[in-house]
Amino acid sequence: MLRQKPRDERPRELSSEPWDRYALLRAKGEDKNLSADGFRQVIDCEMTLSTVTNPPVEGVFDADAELKSLRSLPHDKKKAALDVFKDKLVRQRKAFMQCRLFIERTIGHDPDVDTERLKDIGDFFADRYGFSDAARGTVHDIVYVYKERHQKTLAFREKYPDDSALIHELSRGTVTADNARISVGPVSIDIVVDRPTVEQLYLVTGKANESDKTLHGFLAYDKRNDMYYSAVARDVPAVDRVHTHEHEHAKNKVLREFFDLVNVHKRSVENIRVRIKNEIDPEVRSELREEELLMIRDRALDAAKDELTAMLKDAGSGDLRRFRGLYDKTGGSYDYLKEARDRYYKDPDYAELAYELLVQEYNDIIEEAVLSFRELRELGGYSVDQSIALLSDMPLDGWPNTVKHLIDHPRGIA
Repeated sequence: MLRQKPRDERPRELSSEPWDRYALLRAKGEDKNLSADGFRQVIDCEMTLSTVTNPPVEGVFDADAELKSLRSLPHDKKKAALDVFKDKLVRQRKAFMQCRLFIERTIGHDPDVDTERLKDIGDFFADRYGFSDAARGTVHDIVYVYKERHQKTLAFREKYPDDSALIHELSRGTVTADNARISVGPVSIDIVVDRPTVEQLYLVTGKANESDKTLHGFLAYDKRNDMYYSAVARDVPAVDRVHTHEHEHAKNKVLREFFDLVNVHKRSVENIRVRIKNEIDPEVRSELREEELLMIRDRALDAAKDELTAMLKDAGSGDLRRFRGLYDKTGGSYDYLKEARDRYYKDPDYAELAYELLVQEYNDIIEEAVLSFRELRELGGYSVDQSIALLSDMPLDGWPNTVKHLIDHPRGIA
């Protein structure tokens, strides 16, 4: 009896020549070994493959609108509808993650890549996973913001082709440097130079303080030239890791408007303070004080998330000891709440609540976020880049619940 030929599980688009071509290209190793045309073919094939492991979503899926509809359903139909909602939500989140990674990977291969190519990548996922018009527009906005930022970075380097002159400009004329290694990254000028020059550049930023005793590197925004740059000390044992860390900060800065927290500052703290001052009802005043402190805390958590994702990017570990600086209460570089504690601890109307929200809950949120990231890596099987892309648009206190849904959902990402 003839043995049946095994079924070819590859998507139809990759069943013959494109797949064979992909296999040959992938055999060349890393993306950097591929030509522009070869890289494009690899990306096209891998995007198609991603739709096999993460099935598309039919129709437009707007999570906020769907959730409102769910609330109006009869109780006996709500559970089944909720299961469908969660499934689509996770599949769309995975697709958004893949979309982001393919865009970043394409930029990494060629920072000067055509804008339309990046938009095409966004549209590929938007078409297949029910992105709303707003979500599709967000992806296009990301592309335009990236290109604008890259062009400004490139223009700055072209204006200062001499390394010493470039550092002289960034240091506001206070220092020049020889033997610097300078390159143009996707969204920042990247500098490797001697430690005294790094320290001098850091002083110019105005961020230096007594706690910065072992400065390895930093990312800064040069307002005069409207561009970001990173500086890393040449004697750092793991220069590449520090650059990876600072690149993640640069990416966070550029993509913050799109991938980071929703705006938690709908009303300024100052406005709330005015309302507290004019409020007669003690109970309402108490609620407003809590709202004020929550806004302060969320702003600090946003800064902590920026640092946390950069740490996770260059280390990839969920070891809590790696992030001990984020729990610092001595005014260190990562103590984002020092001024708030100094202010609110002195006020008897705030002191107890401030300790609860700005210390206890703040620490708990960061710790649970780190642990959930580790679970996503270990139990979910996601890479560091995938995990960051899946979580970085969420506030830290949303990470644990998001991770639970992702782990409970079929894996589906190769």
